[in-house]
Amino acid sequence: RIPDGAQKNNIIAQAKAARGLAHFMVNNVFAKIPTQSGDANGSLGIPIMTSSDIRQKPARNTVGEVYTAVINDLEDAKSLISASNGKERFNLNAINGLLSRVYLYNGQNQAAADAANAVTTTVSTFSNFAGVWTDANNDGVIFELKNFDTDTNVSVGVPYSQTLTGGIKSEYAVSFELYNLYQNTDIRKSTYVVTSSFEGNLYNHVAKYLSSSVNTGSGVVDIKVIRAAEVQLNKAEALANMPGNDVAALAALDLVRSQRYIAFTGGETGQALKDAIQLERRLELAFEGHRFFDLKRRGLAIDRTNNGDFADGTGTPPNFLVLPAGDTRFQLPIPKTEIDVNSNMVQNPGY
Repeated sequence: RIPDGAQKNNIIAQAKAARGLAHFMVNNVFAKIPTQSGDANGSLGIPIMTSSDIRQKPARNTVGEVYTAVINDLEDAKSLISASNGKERFNLNAINGLLSRVYLYNGQNQAAADAANAVTTTVSTFSNFAGVWTDANNDGVIFELKNFDTDTNVSVGVPYSQTLTGGIKSEYAVSFELYNLYQNTDIRKSTYVVTSSFEGNLYNHVAKYLSSSVNTGSGVVDIKVIRAAEVQLNKAEALANMPGNDVAALAALDLVRSQRYIAFTGGETGQALKDAIQLERRLELAFEGHRFFDLKRRGLAIDRTNNGDFADGTGTPPNFLVLPAGDTRFQLPIPKTEIDVNSNMVQNPGY
């Protein structure tokens, strides 16, 4: 009922971007990712939802169909979005940044690099980086969900830890292996991790969503959906996947590394460059929900060390160390409640 024009187009663009991102994220949890295996595109994806009718009983589309729908939504949004939307709303940089992620996951390397090149937001600087995670600034953030004590009051940090009178109580401590991957000259080590004791034991706690400089609620911080650093790493990986692009891939990688280390040694080529990009993805995007999908989309196993949960690597080790590549459990089971209400829904293989 809104008159045709820029306002209506902007609303449609944001709705399509939200729908595209939702389909993308839900599919990656419950279905395969196109680059995961040779049969992924033809395998069971999620239903493509274009109606809010609660009575519908949709069947599952293929992964290839889901990704086509996601890309179409984001590309449509790109052509309709307002140039004046801020970082707290879908904007042109956000859509291009998300497209760099989606195209990378879909194995479309040149398209991923092109989408990344269309993003104008620069990587957060070394001096501003710590403040990004306390809401002191949003340097390098492309799209974020604002979160206030007086508004949403969502404690996004609580799943990692709670701050109690006796100190920080971790639900998930930083692994000993990951902690040691951070060099002492890396600003992320002190920004992402805080080491302190709880009930007499020393832990490396996740500090990324621990507290805000503007909110008093524990873990009530703005949710960073996508940042310029990820976009540059998407670009670096996409370029490194295409022969003859090592120089450009290294340049994209170094845009991130130059703002994270006091000094770093670069100059990698070939497989060493690809390895450096994956390492930087793990270090930069830790605790933002990327690692599982980075392993999954590349068809790799989850292979954990036998270290415990204490800061020195002792303590209680994980119950399970390895999830083999290709294991059906990389696709989570469809919830029973969904199957009960939808006669056209089928369960994932292996469950």
